[in-house]
Order: sequence, then C-alpha cells, then structure tokens
Amino acid sequence: MPIYFLLRILTILIVVVSVTTVPTPKAWLAFVYSIALAHYLMALIYSRRQIAEAFRQPHVLLPLFSVAILGTTMYMASFLLIFYFGLHHAFNEAFILRGTIPAEDDNVKAFRGSAVIVHLMLYLFIVRRQAGIVLGPANPLFGLAGGRSGTYLSLFLLLGALAVAYVFFFYYLYRIRRFLDLKSLIENCGFELVGLVVALVSIQVFFSYLHVVLYHVVFWTLFPLPKIASMGMKQLASYLGLTAVFSAAFLLLSPLGLFPSRYASALFAQQFYIWTVVHITSSFLLSNAHPEWIVNLFRSKAPAALAKA
Repeated sequence: MPIYFLLRILTILIVVVSVTTVPTPKAWLAFVYSIALAHYLMALIYSRRQIAEAFRQPHVLLPLFSVAILGTTMYMASFLLIFYFGLHHAFNEAFILRGTIPAEDDNVKAFRGSAVIVHLMLYLFIVRRQAGIVLGPANPLFGLAGGRSGTYLSLFLLLGALAVAYVFFFYYLYRIRRFLDLKSLIENCGFELVGLVVALVSIQVFFSYLHVVLYHVVFWTLFPLPKIASMGMKQLASYLGLTAVFSAAFLLLSPLGLFPSRYASALFAQQFYIWTVVHITSSFLLSNAHPEWIVNLFRSKAPAALAKA
C-alpha cells in the first residue's frame, strides 16, 4: 500500500475541510499559525540527534555562518518569505521518499533534482497571484506590467516553465523504471499528478501560500506516524500527546484564545513569520529532505529515514 501517497491525499482533504469549516478568515489564520508553531517546536524536539551531530562536524562553522546569513536576509526582506517557503516545500516534497529507491544512482539523483523543479514550479503557479507573478486588475502595478497582455504573458511563461519541468520529471522517471514497482511508482509520481489537478483548480480558485503551509505542517505531523508506531505504543502516545498539547497551547495564546485584540493578531502573525524563517533556515542544518551535498555539509551521511522538515 502506498501509505505516504495516501497520507498526502488525506492531508489535502484536511486542508480543504479547514478552509470550508473554520468560520472566519481571522480564525483560520490563527488556526494555521498555531498548528505551524506547534510543528516548529516538535521539529526541534525530535531533531536533537541531528543538532548534536551537526555541531560535531569538523568544518561546520562556515556552512553554519552561511545559513545564518541566509536566514537573517530572509527575515529582513519579509516579502521573500513566500519564495523562501516555496523552496523549502519543493526540497521536502522531492526528497521525502529518498529511501524508497537507490539514492546513489545518477539517474535517481537527476530524478530528485527534476522533482524539486516540478514542485517549485507547481507552487509558484498555484500561488502566482499572491506572489505577484501574475497581477490582477486590482493590483496598482497592473498597468505598469502591461495590463492584461502582460498578465497573459506571465501566465504563459509560467505554464511553459511548468510544462518543461514535467517533461524532465517524466523523462527521468522513465530512466529509473528498473527501480520501481507499483507501490514505489505511485509514491514517487502520484502526488505530482495530483499537483496538476490542483494547478487546474487554481485557475478558478485563489490559493494563498498559507494553504500550502498548512498542507506542509499537517503532512509532516502525519508523516512520522508509521515509523513511530513501529517503535511501540508508548512512543506513539508521547508524539501524539505532545503534538496535541503544543497545538492547544498555541491556540490558547492566539487571538482565538486569551488575547483576542487586534494588536495580539499582529503580534501572533509576527511570531509566525519569525519562527517560520527560523524553521526553514534550521532545516538546512537538521533535515535530510535536501540534496545530499547540503545534508553532508552538516552530517557525515544522511540516513534513509527523515526526522525533520
């Protein structure tokens, strides 16, 4: 059974249910921020081994300093968060299943690289309006960008880039066919096919990058469950309990809880932004959901199982 593909579909359904059932945009934002902050805290707790391993590396200071500079830049240039998260999302989606097929094969490496581009292009296409890649008539820059002709040109260029990305993706998928059975085939390309459906829906439905953030957070909450369950019920209960407690605590601290003022909403959003930058930046240090050369900057060898995203 392609369990991780099914978890991705379940996650999409959870996001859809949250959007359609949470009564107000303000409440939905507080919900997303709370769940995300809980995820960031859980990621740190379950990455203690990677943190210790990274600081034991003999030449960690230079890459660590570079990552710190990157994070600081993203924090100062707040408008770039939507793109910074998109890169994080693309790496995660492409490398999450690196252990399902031989990672050392050159064609597999090329396949993973093509998957990064596919997910990045999909993300940019889906959030194109919010990212300012395609401007609507209400945007003050609409006229400067050439009006509707400029909008159509941007849309066609983005569609062209997405099409080229998929051509390379399926080319390398064909090249690695000898490593694939039905289960691993579905795991490694099923969600990319679902992504095309979401891209079509985005022509009529507005998507915020926060929809993708919620997908990312919920999926990475569900993703470790099969591995943790195999360790025993005590570990599973601990993981689920901590997740529930942290999520409830942040909801209590959110504008939905003890501090329902307008100032509190702005402050809570700022905390989400700060810790999102910290989370993404620290993932370069702690997560295996990246190309091998990034992982090896901070650890000697990437294990097959992922601990943080």
